Amino acid sequence: MGTRKGRGPARGHKLDIFVKRHGKYKIVFASGETIPMEFEAEFATGVGIVIRTNADIRGVSHWREVPEENKEVCYARLFQWFDIEGWHTDERVNKIIDDKFQVPYTRWRNILHQEYKKLVDQGINPREVCPRPDLSMAKWQVACDFIQDEKYQENMVAMQSELIDGNEDQPSEDVIMRSALGHRSGYLKGMGHGVEVVKHRQSCPSVVGNAELRKIIRVGPSQ
Repeated sequence: MGTRKGRGPARGHKLDIFVKRHGKYKIVFASGETIPMEFEAEFATGVGIVIRTNADIRGVSHWREVPEENKEVCYARLFQWFDIEGWHTDERVNKIIDDKFQVPYTRWRNILHQEYKKLVDQGINPREVCPRPDLSMAKWQVACDFIQDEKYQENMVAMQSELIDGNEDQPSEDVIMRSALGHRSGYLKGMGHGVEVVKHRQSCPSVVGNAELRKIIRVGPSQ
């Protein structure tokens, strides 16, 4: 039995086959709706593939921070599969499409962080092994740079302090992680496996040192 690598879904093989046989998927957003009238699952899958393969992760943590030129590259890739009614002619549709990238992009960043943490937990230097077949080593190195970035860790220290100031109960490690990288789910259609389900944990001590917090940010919550 051959080894399953998942490169078809990762690269949009099924979408390619459909387009070759039937033409592009027609995506229409009815007035007042943000969900396509048809092909909702296929569209979500396409967005996920584009994010994994084309979206910039260098120096940004949210889709809104991605440079416009890179967004245009992502949109162009998406339009290889989908004919979106109203694109470039209807601001409402333009905003819907942009919004469709927000949460999947954050989840993708979260997946990368969790992959990093798994390698650390296994005693493996994350910079020596790219854990995903749908990610180049060069792009994985960029993800490692971001996770290890001192400015990012300092921002998280500040965020943790704000959470403490605004709540009687101290934030848990999971709250800190979700504040930076978004919520986690076991499986996201179009994004694949690799995101751990959030589990309830005990709160952090009332005083968390910066060094300890940076450790939490760098490798994720302890198991």
